[in-house]
This record gives sequence, structure tokens and C-alpha cells, in this order.
Amino acid sequence: MKAEEPSIDTVIPKALPFLGVITQRVKRDDPISFLCLQKAPKAIRPKLIALHAFHLEMLEIPTKVSEAALGHMRFQWWHDALHQLEEIRHTKTIAAPKRHDILSTLHALPLPTGIWPFLHEMTDAHAHRLDPVAASSFSGFIQTGSAYFLPLYQAIIQIENDAETASDPVSQNDFLCPMAQAEWLISQLISAPLLLPKNRIILPAELWQKAGTSPDSYGSQTFETGFTSLAQEMLNHASDYLQEAARHPLQSHALRARYAALQWQRRFLSKNSTTLLTRPLLLNPPPLALILKIWRS
Repeated sequence: MKAEEPSIDTVIPKALPFLGVITQRVKRDDPISFLCLQKAPKAIRPKLIALHAFHLEMLEIPTKVSEAALGHMRFQWWHDALHQLEEIRHTKTIAAPKRHDILSTLHALPLPTGIWPFLHEMTDAHAHRLDPVAASSFSGFIQTGSAYFLPLYQAIIQIENDAETASDPVSQNDFLCPMAQAEWLISQLISAPLLLPKNRIILPAELWQKAGTSPDSYGSQTFETGFTSLAQEMLNHASDYLQEAARHPLQSHALRARYAALQWQRRFLSKNSTTLLTRPLLLNPPPLALILKIWRS
């Protein structure tokens, strides 16, 4: 017989000193995801907050280190820390995890056993960003990029299933894969104004050639025209992927809200693609009412 899920009242006090800090971080650094998490059942929101804080931590490591070797050391530290947490859970020993707000919160919350492989996958996926190689083909670019989001989605489902939220395993990947592909494209466009001046955006040669430009011509009028065309091409692909995902909807509240937010971002970027480079679009979260409208459609 499955043990009764601890209520939020019994979970939060133990994790509270750290949960408040990481909640503010997710709200500040990933406001759209934070808004989407409000659609998840209240009892599992602390777990989802901890998961997203972990994702943000992995996302930031490649941007904070001066060389790849240092980044690999930090990712290995996280692998070791996760293994330690798993061992503590498995042996039920009283031990403290490595010192870190996110680790302390993961330790304090009753996370499902099935989440740990996905946390390691998230760590590995972002470690690959330390040695980026531009894919020559669009398909290779999509396959590599979607790997940054799939483990996050799968971990969300693990948490929701543990709370006895139903999901359809048959159509799960049919929904998650195209949604991850769409999110990868959209995330690249959102970060483009920040990454292009540093020559750190990795887009496939196929897209640059189609747009008739290259990163070497950044700053010229020709580049702006070509990049607008490239951005629209990416958004068209994102639209196709989101339509494909819509054919296989899941009952995951958090992921359905995330899907709605991606639709909003795609439409917003499409309307503003001509000013994407001249006026960086640091997106604020869409109104909750708008997300709910798309979410219900």
C-alpha cells in the first residue's frame, strides 16, 4: 500500500530556511516557469520549485566559469552530491548533504525515487554546453538542444505522478519531445541579443545559409535583415512542434501551463522579430489570465 503523501504543512517547515531563498530565485530568474508552477497541486509545488532551482543552477554553470575544465569540475561536484543524497535516502541514514541551499531543500523534501536519474541527465546535458559544437544540420541542432529540457519535463511528471496525478505513458513522449524542441528554439531567440555580441550563440550552418548571413557579419544592416528571417524560420518550426504536441496532450498541470506560456512567447516573438536585436526582449511573464485562456483551449 502506497504511503500517504505528506501534506505541505509537514513538508515546508523542515525545508523552510532554504525553500524561501530558492523560491525567490526561481521567481526572479525564471518568472514564466514560476507562474506556470502555480497551476500544479499546492502540495507538490515546493518539490517543483526545488526542481526548477536545480535546473537554473545547471543552466548557469557554463556562464559563470572562465574555462571548460572548471565547469566540468563543478558538474562533477553536483553528480557526487546527488549520489550522496540518493545514498542517504536509500540507507535512511541520518547525514547532512553537501552544503548548498538547493541540496538541503532536495534533502528535506520527500521526492520520488524515480526523479534521481533525470537530475543526473539534466547535469550531463548542461555539461555538454561547456564544449559547444555547432551542428551543421537543423535536425542535429534540434536533437541536441531538446535534451536540455526533456529531463526537466520528465522529472516534473515523476513528481506529479508521485502525487497520484494521472498521465498517459503512451502519448508522453509524443507530447514532451516536440514541446522540448519548441522550447529550445524559443529559448535561443530570447537569449540571442545577449549571446550574439559575445559570439556565444550556436545555431546550425543550415539556418545561417538559409538566412543569407553569418555571425561574422553581426552589427551590419545585412545581418539584422538576415537574422529577422532566421528568427521567423525558427518560430515557424516552433509553431509546428507545438501543434504536434497539442495532438497528444498530457494531464500534467505544470506542463500544460508551460505549453501555454510557450505559445504566448512564440506569438510575442513573432510580432517583435524585427526589433529582436535592436531592442532586446527580456520577457516578463504573461498575464495569468492569458495563460489560463490558452491553457484551456
